[in-house]
Amino acid sequence: MTKVPRGIKAERPYSYADLEQVGLQFREQIGLSARQKVDALGLYDTIQDYPVVVAGRSYQLGCRVGKLDDGLEAQAQFLPDRQEYEVVLTEETYKWLETGNPRGTWGFIHEVDHIVLHPNLLQSLAGLSPISRAALYRGGPKTHRFCEDTEWQADALTGAVIMPAEGIRIIESDSRRGDSLLVQEIARAFGASPEAASHRLDTYRRQRTNLLAVHI
Repeated sequence: MTKVPRGIKAERPYSYADLEQVGLQFREQIGLSARQKVDALGLYDTIQDYPVVVAGRSYQLGCRVGKLDDGLEAQAQFLPDRQEYEVVLTEETYKWLETGNPRGTWGFIHEVDHIVLHPNLLQSLAGLSPISRAALYRGGPKTHRFCEDTEWQADALTGAVIMPAEGIRIIESDSRRGDSLLVQEIARAFGASPEAASHRLDTYRRQRTNLLAVHI
């Protein structure tokens, strides 16, 4: 089966190196070194300290726990009446944050990344009816490239935020173990799932020069 983009066309295309740069800026903003793990629960509690700037205008960013439709575990959205962005987590996703479950961290950061990458698009989507938004995502055949896809971009940025290339380089250089154990070390160091760590290591290996150039 041919893989197709999962999301909709984003505001602009991004390369892996572009997203590594955005991820590095994200981590620097919340005060993390290359080897430090993202404290997702702490970020949930302090997210209001990091407003979103769009076209020179600052918007508040908040989080809350609530019910979501269509089996979603987390969702990013823009609130036109309050002129704010927010991330909504289900009760289960929030419990994952509390217990340090990697699934909660990934889901939360992924939605924050949508706000970082797609602020204008989220504002446009907020002006549509729920039916129109659902139709936009279901749509016909996807003709845009993966580098232009909202979900691909958010996934790639989430990997960069949680497991930065420089951190992986340090772990890899210190390790004398095979890839399977290296994946476990990366997952443990950054609080990621083994599946996410394996995928990120593969991306790192394929894009190593470009990703590490961002950290110089």
